[in-house]
Amino acid sequence: MSKHIPTRLVCDFCCSQNNTVAWSYPAKTFTITQEVADMTVDSTSHGGWAACDACHNLIESNNRISLVERSFDHLCTNEGWEDLKLRARTDMQVNIIKQSIRQLQDNFFSNRLGPCSRANQ
Repeated sequence: MSKHIPTRLVCDFCCSQNNTVAWSYPAKTFTITQEVADMTVDSTSHGGWAACDACHNLIESNNRISLVERSFDHLCTNEGWEDLKLRARTDMQVNIIKQSIRQLQDNFFSNRLGPCSRANQ
């Protein structure tokens, strides 16, 4: 007997599980290559992206700097890294993470296919 496990959409920008995904952004599938800890890592984004209201507002106003900051803040909270941005010795790590987020989001903007629509909830 199979057990149904309910899934909950998560914002693809801030990864917040506390904010309801309300928007769907069509996008082409793309692959990015990033250097991480002396390794080359290829990541593929498959199709459209989901967004909560807060990220949607930043996307629609083209406020990319605040979108990266929001994504980073939520990543730290979700991963238990709240003190990462508070430790002076991690400035380089913080910048590397933000650069990776920015590269991923820039690729989203480059591969976006038209306007967003309300997500099916």
